[in-house]
Amino acid sequence: MCAEYTLIEELHLKYVTISGETSLSELRDLARQYIDDPGFSLGQRQFIDLSSLVNAKARFLDVMTLRNFYLREYGTPARPIPVSIFAPTDLGYGISKMFTSLMVGQKLMKIKIFEHKTDALAWLDIDSGSQSWTEAKASVQKSLSSSTIHV
Repeated sequence: MCAEYTLIEELHLKYVTISGETSLSELRDLARQYIDDPGFSLGQRQFIDLSSLVNAKARFLDVMTLRNFYLREYGTPARPIPVSIFAPTDLGYGISKMFTSLMVGQKLMKIKIFEHKTDALAWLDIDSGSQSWTEAKASVQKSLSSSTIHV
């Protein structure tokens, strides 16, 4: 699998792309790298792109374990972290729905799943046609191509 993230300071955003095939350990490793990143901010909005996810070796118990990892490592923020998941495929939607269902009642994250990228960005108050998003997207592409985190 290829799991990548970049931090876009001007938008206060963590942009994550998960493509190919994934597993619990790979997602937990990516989350650990983010926590250890000097740019880590607990309240940072998160945009998760699952449009290129093709397989997930994750059962319900694995997804619950990932939830427990987040709850243990992140603690309780002052406000829930807004997490927007772009999941246009059945696989991405199913995995996202499992995770979202397990987070109900938790104060860590406020998660929404979207079929369209523009809707996912709009929920985070990011205008996909704005100059700041266009610049950020170019920055993400440059950052991911030069410093991709492969887990």
